Amino acid sequence: METSVSRYKRRVRWMAALKGLVLMLLGGVALFYPIATILTFVIYVGITTIITGVIITIAAIVNYRVKGWGWALAEGILDIIFGIVLLSYPFMTALIFPIMVGFWIFFGGVLQISASIAYRSEMKSWWLGLLFGIVAVGFAFWLLYTPVSSALALTYVIGIFALVFGVYYIISAFTHKRIAY
Repeated sequence: METSVSRYKRRVRWMAALKGLVLMLLGGVALFYPIATILTFVIYVGITTIITGVIITIAAIVNYRVKGWGWALAEGILDIIFGIVLLSYPFMTALIFPIMVGFWIFFGGVLQISASIAYRSEMKSWWLGLLFGIVAVGFAFWLLYTPVSSALALTYVIGIFALVFGVYYIISAFTHKRIAY
């Protein structure tokens, strides 16, 4: 007699295998169709950036009495503008996507550095934000210096990552007795 627990395990294992197949499909698309992958990234990043920009802007306005709230407001507005530009011209943006992302990361990194310095008297871990900002600025320079190879490298890294994890999930679905995904 099959218990509800064993039915659940079988159902979950099947979902893990399906997740693996979907990841492998994503990896194949990213590796064999890098331009379409970049266009998809443009749309995804545009939507995500607008949503996070709205959230950051609202949080800044709600916390207008907190020291440094203007930095958060600037970041939120920058994110909203960047997202609108990405979604307004997706095909043209795909061509210059690495350059736009490079500038976006650069300005975000500069804002992070500025906010970290402004908050250093109020936060013990202000140096983490400073470090993140410095790394972001360095990454932005790499994107701006090699935009085409950066875009292709990104699609290939995502493709390989998706393929490897897809295989992992399929193997996990058939080899692990207890699986939670």
